[in-house]
Amino acid sequence: MSKVPPPRIFISGNSEEFSHFRQVATEAVLRKGWIPVAQDHFATQHGSLPDLLKKLVVSCDAVICMVGKRFGNAPRQANGSGGSRSYTQMEYDFAREARKPVYLFFGKDLPEGGAQSDEHVALQNAFMEEIRATNDIRDFFRNEDELRLRILAIEAPQTKKRPSLLWPVLGLVAALMLLFAVIGSSGENNTSDAEKPTHAAAEKSEDISATALPVEGDDPGAVPVEAAASKAISTSLGMQFLPLGVSAAGDQIYLSRWETRVADWQAFADETAIPFEAPSGATKLHPVSKVALSKMVAFCDWMTAKEAAAGTIPAGAKFRLPTLNEWRMAAGISPDQVGVVYPWGAAEPSSERPTANFCGRESALGNSRLPDDGFTKTSPSGSFPAFSSGGFQDLAGNVGEVCTIKDARPVICGGDWQDMDFERMNLTSYLPYDPVDDVSERVGFRCVLEIPAASAR
Repeated sequence: MSKVPPPRIFISGNSEEFSHFRQVATEAVLRKGWIPVAQDHFATQHGSLPDLLKKLVVSCDAVICMVGKRFGNAPRQANGSGGSRSYTQMEYDFAREARKPVYLFFGKDLPEGGAQSDEHVALQNAFMEEIRATNDIRDFFRNEDELRLRILAIEAPQTKKRPSLLWPVLGLVAALMLLFAVIGSSGENNTSDAEKPTHAAAEKSEDISATALPVEGDDPGAVPVEAAASKAISTSLGMQFLPLGVSAAGDQIYLSRWETRVADWQAFADETAIPFEAPSGATKLHPVSKVALSKMVAFCDWMTAKEAAAGTIPAGAKFRLPTLNEWRMAAGISPDQVGVVYPWGAAEPSSERPTANFCGRESALGNSRLPDDGFTKTSPSGSFPAFSSGGFQDLAGNVGEVCTIKDARPVICGGDWQDMDFERMNLTSYLPYDPVDDVSERVGFRCVLEIPAASAR
């Protein structure tokens, strides 16, 4: 029996008072193992934005609609005046017309922002009275914690089988179904940003076990660089995936040799019309950064559909974000290993030969004990030799890499180009991922290719 795909939830609420709350709602939906869809996740391809929004709403299983006192943005009219329905109101209309479940959340006692025109005040008041006149259940929230708790309390809406291609941005249904494992491992727990998940918890929750058989050799770190290179799988974008190990279920796990590059991301952005501006000074070979977690997941989904169509991966294979233990395996670190592990393999780094892109003597503010690595920000992917036997490059430094932990918030591994503290260069340490602060030039990601045992080459 085929798996039921996770529900896709459209997040509506485009007035300025909800700009932060849309991100809170997105993270809460991800935590439930569902797929969030919102206007600011995906841009238009052709035609009008209302047409795109209608298609997106209709393709989803339910709608979360945040309503407040502000009218919000509206389609431009031919005479330049405001429209009679805002985008949020239109999304509500589309959901009702399509008979989608609508979860209404009224923002209460929120900052109102700048003054609105009398026309917009009247239009929004009329919209709220329109909702009150229905029998729809409504709830209130005063802050992000209340909104998060209310979304986490939602029961899963009924899903249905979908055609193989719902929308070019989201790819094939198979990719959406396969995304369940990634989304489920990307949730947020109740720890504060200052708290780190424990290594013990990570060891119990990861889907690559310490005793899993490697592709070859006696342990996951025993794959020679030459053997890994000879067994590399290349995608149509030129991304190289090297064998990492075998999961407890017998699936073959490959990890990208490099961090995802600007060129890889640009192909994704061009095909899906997602706005993207390369980080300052970055070439197409530099690692991509300044991208949100939801778009990293969308990239993996898009890659799965693209490479399956090109025939470069077998049936049932999927791309996703790596788990924490998979990343540690690539770095030659066991799941339960603690202590200090530096990429240079000794107590002190070489004073002459850089092994990774950290903040050393190339910067006036850098760590004087590190050599000049020649880059003040990121370096092109693959600029430094692999320090583990698997052949994976840039695991340390350059950009921090997002990894998932089942039933917990993601983490960032490896440190980055701005780090000068030796603790951040310790490969056994990691930081909790922040969905706002970590959309920066310091954070990127690399992909895993997972090939089911039945389809393994």
